[in-house]
Amino acid sequence: MNMRNKHDRDPEWDKVSYPTQDEIIAFNRKENENKRQKRIEFLQHQIAAGNRLDGYVLDGHKEELKRLMEDNNKLK
Repeated sequence: MNMRNKHDRDPEWDKVSYPTQDEIIAFNRKENENKRQKRIEFLQHQIAAGNRLDGYVLDGHKEELKRLMEDNNKLK
């Protein structure tokens, strides 16, 4: 019998454990939570420096921050 790959001779190769679907979902929730929190912080900083922004941009930031805060409260 001819073995084509180096890992065919490695007995540890098949012992690799893959994450379960629940672990993947938990990881994605944590990543999304981190991204949402960073976006909230960014918007708060932008609003704090509102005198440098256009009025339309500032209004958009305020609306987005309000929506993100509501979503964040629903998820907790």
